[in-house]
Amino acid sequence: MAMGPLLHMTVLNKRRMKDIEFRMGLINDERINLAMKSDKVSEKYQDALNKQTVKFLDLGLQHNGGQAYINLNLNVLRENKYSIRKVDGSPVILQKEQRYSDVSEVPKELLDKIGITNSNNRSVQPQWGIPSFSIDLLDTPFDPKKLPDKNDVVKDNDDKSDKYFDSTGQELSAEEVLLQVNNYSEEIVYDEDLVKAFEKNPDLLIQGLINGDYILEHLDEEENKIKQISVSSNSSFLVEHDSSGDVVAEAEYDSEIRKIDQKDNELELELQKLNTEHSALETQEEQNKKLIENDINISFKTFG
Repeated sequence: MAMGPLLHMTVLNKRRMKDIEFRMGLINDERINLAMKSDKVSEKYQDALNKQTVKFLDLGLQHNGGQAYINLNLNVLRENKYSIRKVDGSPVILQKEQRYSDVSEVPKELLDKIGITNSNNRSVQPQWGIPSFSIDLLDTPFDPKKLPDKNDVVKDNDDKSDKYFDSTGQELSAEEVLLQVNNYSEEIVYDEDLVKAFEKNPDLLIQGLINGDYILEHLDEEENKIKQISVSSNSSFLVEHDSSGDVVAEAEYDSEIRKIDQKDNELELELQKLNTEHSALETQEEQNKKLIENDINISFKTFG
């Protein structure tokens, strides 16, 4: 074969070999990505199998004569007056709480919020009936202008001692007032977006509590002190394995791994074909190199 065509064929072979090597590199990268994806799928599956949930001890319920737990969510924490902070200490929800031992210590503003009034600030409507007159006043002309207007509000100062009344006018004892006051808490929301996320997805809150991303705080009534609560070590909470999603997780895992394996097998076959073609081109290049060397040697002998 003439040297010209051999040199042209060699150039084409080298170009094709570079294309194959580039494609083989892409395939190897794609297979590495598949292996990483497979690891993530396996990790997700293991997380699902190891998933835990948190339940809350409901003292108002009994189950077979023992303790009863309910599923934990944001509303349960709110109803039981737990505050929530992020792990860095910044507040998400805080319950303002203060315990009072004497009703005289309770500020009027707090009583107003709850709807309790006392005799020193309680306004009452006068009771209207048939006017009665003393015998000594019979000779005095009746003047209706001197009667109080029925819309007037008069101060009830007949009894100077404190008496407390609820919004319906029912009188409350000091003990009943303290009970309502000490059961009252005012919630302050600091992170509305996170609270909405908790409301939409309770699992986000639960897993955050388990992982330590969020901290609970609660008033210790015996010590009258706010304390941090760990769901894993507090008797009001029960952390247990959640197997409700195991079947779905297994089905998803099998489906994803099957797709990954199928794609990887396809890439492996393509890689084998490219390897075979690359080897053939290498063999062809060696043969062409020998032919070119022979042609060069013959040419030198001819003109020698």
